[in-house]
Amino acid sequence: MIAAALEEARGIGYVTAVACSTRVRINHCRTPVHADTAADAAPNPSPDPHPPAGSHL
Repeated sequence: MIAAALEEARGIGYVTAVACSTRVRINHCRTPVHADTAADAAPNPSPDPHPPAGSHL
C-alpha cells in the first residue's frame, strides 16, 4: 500500500525500512511521528507474495 502510494504520488517504486524510533513526517510533512506509529495507522497491505529469505510459510 505504501509502495503503491509512493509510486503514484512521487514515482518511487520501493520502500526503505527504518527503525521504529525514527521520526517520519506525515500529512504533507506537517506532523512528525515515530515510524512505528505511522505504520500502525496505515492500512494493512495484502500479504507479500515474496516472503523474506529464510522464512517458512
